[in-house]
Amino acid sequence: TSGWNLHDQLALHEIPPFLRAAFVAAEDKRFFEHRGPDWSARLSALWTNLNSGRAVRGASTISEQVVRMLHPRPRTVWNKWLEGWEARELEERFTKNEILEFYLNQVPYASNRRGVQQAASYYFARSVGTLSRKEMLALAVLVRAPTRFDLKLDSAASAGAIGRLAALR
Repeated sequence: TSGWNLHDQLALHEIPPFLRAAFVAAEDKRFFEHRGPDWSARLSALWTNLNSGRAVRGASTISEQVVRMLHPRPRTVWNKWLEGWEARELEERFTKNEILEFYLNQVPYASNRRGVQQAASYYFARSVGTLSRKEMLALAVLVRAPTRFDLKLDSAASAGAIGRLAALR
């Protein structure tokens, strides 16, 4: 098996607008403004991490996460910069909507699930179009740490993160 979601893909217009917006809010607030890497978010994350003495904040854009899905590499500073340049190339070849559609269909979840449709089926036993707003927020939060926030193991695991995301909206 390739590990890719080949059977449960949705066109972007089939994914509820609220769910698309929740992912952008959670993963890449300036997705529709930057051209691959978000340099201001990177500098802010660097400053935060230097001040805390450890990595507490990342700054990967949705486009950079797509690059990482397509070309998995060890997590190094050099590879992070390489992902930024490749994300810029990706955005020159594909539209934002095409990138977002790919991401939402391939984003990894627990138990080898990929994409929001497989996640909706796995966690809620329903299609993505029938989810409540709270359930959609859960899907957007679960990708941060799919095993730590696994609703199958602990239904309250993502409650705090969902609350923080809801406050962003």
